[in-house]
Amino acid sequence: MKAEEQARADIVEVGRRLWTRGFVASNDGNISVRLDDNRLITTPKNVSKGFMTPDMMVITDLDGKKIAGEPVRLLLENIDAEENPKYFLTSVARGFEIIKAVNHPQVRFCYDLFHEQISEGNLIEKLEKNIQHVGLIHVADVPGRHKPGTGEINFANIFRKLRDLRYDHVVAMEFLPIGDPVEELRAAREMALRD
Repeated sequence: MKAEEQARADIVEVGRRLWTRGFVASNDGNISVRLDDNRLITTPKNVSKGFMTPDMMVITDLDGKKIAGEPVRLLLENIDAEENPKYFLTSVARGFEIIKAVNHPQVRFCYDLFHEQISEGNLIEKLEKNIQHVGLIHVADVPGRHKPGTGEINFANIFRKLRDLRYDHVVAMEFLPIGDPVEELRAAREMALRD
């Protein structure tokens, strides 16, 4: 079997094993193999690690630019120690240190406002200091992980700050609805778009 074909098969198997053992929830992070001096083969975006196939893999150069397949972005996320005390990364500050140390355009931080409010708070100051390293923002209120406006986080200020900082990546609603999910998503979207 050729090296690239073997790498594709190995990545699929590693992803399946990680998913089966509960080490990844779905499409968390990436698994990569260096093919040669100039190319990496890596997992695709938006595909569960437990359900990948070899043909889904992406080939990039060492700068993360796509050569073949879909582009790849690695997102590092913290989880608060209250929810999962054994999780490796419980601090946003430490997460941003790692992202800065890696210093790669395709490696960004997933800033989960719910987890960080529980862990350390001070959400807006961290956005101001690190916005260039954020690739995704997860939105849910504390307590309860419900829609914005049901808890202690001032989402109007956060959304305003994101506009002021010209944040241009994804903001994902990651809350547990307590009513009609479509209506709650619509209300959250309206809140985010208000001036």
